Amino acid sequence: MGLLLDLADSLLLRKVATGWGDGVKVVTVACPDRDDLAALLVRPDGYVAWAASTDSDPVREHAGLHRTLANWYAASV
Repeated sequence: MGLLLDLADSLLLRKVATGWGDGVKVVTVACPDRDDLAALLVRPDGYVAWAASTDSDPVREHAGLHRTLANWYAASV
């Protein structure tokens, strides 16, 4: 199971990730030491598959997260 760490409390990114069923767990947490990070998608093997910064375009990040989820988790849906 992958893990989406939602560091910026982004409803948009959480909605994208919840569409992948049991393949991805979504956790909203704060990371005060890295306020430049908005989200991280961690693969089941512990590697970061995708990351978003707080100053990036939300629409672009939405599309990037969706592409990454499709690449890594399509078989688990």
